[in-house]
Order: sequence, then structure tokens, then C-alpha cells
Amino acid sequence: MSLSVPSFVTREQYDRTLDVPISLPQTLLDPGLSIVVNAFDIPDGATMQIRWLCLHFVRASTTSIPTKINNGRQGVSAGLYGDSGLYTNELPGSAMAGVSTDFPNTAVAMPVSFPFAAKSPGTYALVVQNNFSCRVEVVVTASLRITLAT
Repeated sequence: MSLSVPSFVTREQYDRTLDVPISLPQTLLDPGLSIVVNAFDIPDGATMQIRWLCLHFVRASTTSIPTKINNGRQGVSAGLYGDSGLYTNELPGSAMAGVSTDFPNTAVAMPVSFPFAAKSPGTYALVVQNNFSCRVEVVVTASLRITLAT
């Protein structure tokens, strides 16, 4: 027996939607270091949406106020970057979407009510960066939704 229940999500929409959880457990970052948390390809015709992005700056390895390496950037940040410069310590420009903080023992999140969507095919990466002159511990969690073309 099959029940036909009306819904807002059709079976076709469900079959072409991928929800991708991303997690970087508590990790120690050296001064000036960037880590690619996850890299992925978006095929032609697909869209990618950040549903959740959270950065938790657990602690710094110094008891004094940490100093920045580059005063033009936040102390610790996590963001989504496009094709160019994905695997270098000095990422070009700003993240397409991201969160950042200068204060240890804080967590910052990108609000779900303002999701970022990418429609261009290519390689994207979620990167976390330490712009402090000391070691820091961070946690990053994210959820992406990739909708494949029909």
C-alpha cells in the first residue's frame, strides 16, 4: 500500500540534494597557519549553499593578549574560498563567506537566515586561519547543501 502525501519537497528535489556535514575537531594552529578543512568541486549547473558555519576559538597559547601578524585581518577566521590560492598560507582577498573573531573562548556562527549560495562551477574550500603570533586551538563545524542540476 502506497500513500501519496503532498509535500513541499518533491522526490525529484530530494534525489538531487546533498547535505554535507563538515567538522574540524579541536585543532592546534601554529602562528600564521591556514588549514584546508574540506575541499570540494561544484559541477556545472549545481548550486552550493552554506547552511551553517561556526568557528569556536577555544584558547590561545599565551596568557597575555595575543598580537596579530597582519593588522588588516581578524585573529582567527574560517571561510569559503574559490579556485585561486586554495592551498597557500596567504589566501588572496577575502573569503566569499566566513566568520572570524579576535577573542579566545568565543564561538561565532554565520546565521542560517542569510545563507551564502555559489552557482559557479569550480573547486571551493573551507579554510581556517590563524593570524596571531601564538598558537591557537580552534573547532570548525559547517553544513553545506549541494543541489545538482536537473
